[in-house]
Amino acid sequence: MIFLLLFFFGCVRAETMILEFTLGEEATGSVRYSIHNTRDTFLKKNRPFRKAVVSVKTRTFEVPVENIPKGKYSITAYHDEDGDGELDTGFLGIPTEPVGMSNNPKGFFGPPSYDDAEFEFKANHQKIKIRLD
Repeated sequence: MIFLLLFFFGCVRAETMILEFTLGEEATGSVRYSIHNTRDTFLKKNRPFRKAVVSVKTRTFEVPVENIPKGKYSITAYHDEDGDGELDTGFLGIPTEPVGMSNNPKGFFGPPSYDDAEFEFKANHQKIKIRLD
């Protein structure tokens, strides 16, 4: 029985996902992103499957994210232009720094839904393009 469990879990392969970020005008600060594997963590600060901060050097750049099992995900990101570690917002909580999601959906009267941003990760080195505007 233990052999079967070890064999089964040994067959679950984790792959590398490539995130490609495209920024608007400025190539400064950092990009903060979160990968969600359930709708329950979507748009929640402290509960994503994976999160990271990457320094910005160019307007378009790629970030490899290793050890991602195949499955359904959504990604949220923002361009932290001033480097304060927070998404700056204005009146009514509307972001004043560029934001983006997987599938590049646009929200109307609020952020896009999990379903709008969900995609299936099914191939090693699959590229997910995210525009931050």
